Amino acid sequence: MVLVFFLLQIPDRPTSAIPLKEKLKQLNLMGLAALVPGVVALCLALQWGGSTYAIWKPEQATVPPNIFMQRSIASGFWVSLCIGAHQTVFLYYLPLWFHAIQGKTAVQSGIYLLPMVLLIVVGFIANGKLTTRLGHYVPSLIIGTSLTVLGAGLMNTFAVHTSKGKWIGYEILYGFGVGLAGQVPNMAAQTVLPKEDVAIGASLMFFGQTLFAAIFISIGQNVLNKELLSRLPSVPDIDARLIQSTGATDILRLVPDQYHDLALSAYNGSLRASFQIGLCLACIQILGAFGMEWLVMMPKFPRKNKKVAGPGVVEQGNDEKDVTEKGIFCEVTEI
Repeated sequence: MVLVFFLLQIPDRPTSAIPLKEKLKQLNLMGLAALVPGVVALCLALQWGGSTYAIWKPEQATVPPNIFMQRSIASGFWVSLCIGAHQTVFLYYLPLWFHAIQGKTAVQSGIYLLPMVLLIVVGFIANGKLTTRLGHYVPSLIIGTSLTVLGAGLMNTFAVHTSKGKWIGYEILYGFGVGLAGQVPNMAAQTVLPKEDVAIGASLMFFGQTLFAAIFISIGQNVLNKELLSRLPSVPDIDARLIQSTGATDILRLVPDQYHDLALSAYNGSLRASFQIGLCLACIQILGAFGMEWLVMMPKFPRKNKKVAGPGVVEQGNDEKDVTEKGIFCEVTEI
């Protein structure tokens, strides 16, 4: 060490003349203050966990591992993540497309979402009818996911002059698909879990939807901003600073009239890039649909039967043999 101290000669670099204050800024003290305690806490957990302190207590977990690792619950959670994400992306950016590209008011843009929203409700009802008739909820999930992918793919073909008939039809396909598939994860949780765990399973599905909805709204906005930054600078008088400091639709009002069509086409392409996020999420949703268990659903409520007490006398009774402890709404039989 002494020899290294006296003999090592390090040549000067351009950064050697930076003042001490600037060098301290480069240390990123705030990041260091967040990183060091986190590393220390991780090391302590790895050293003490399971021996000195009983840190891992699966039975006291918010979501016990045996619930989350159940095949239908894991598949349903994946479906919930995807549905929550792509549904929110389209619900958020479709009105922006109507407002910026079609030139509609904010109120009209909301009204133009009605075909999608109404068909989601119709899909919920159709899912209940189909499940009741077939005794399975997986067909609704597979059909609904397929329609969702089809509708999301068609909405990625939106152009500046897309007709009303097309976007209404695309919204109907997408909305009906979301409605068919949207409630299946909750139905799976109520079917495969014991009665005392159903609330945890249903809450897990709702958490997945809201979590990815919040995440992918931000991702969609990031993609939109980056696409605008790459496309709109080709329009004269529009630069990156102006794009970042101006509202999403106000930027089009600043474009010279002779370049308005070019800017509109660039904005439409940027919005379609955000729509592609929704399409990708709808496509990978099919993994959860095919991972779901095929279970035969049978009514589990006590069924009334007739007991003949004597000649001409009929009593009403409950057949308790059809009631089991697993699930709330139905008895399941794997096929």
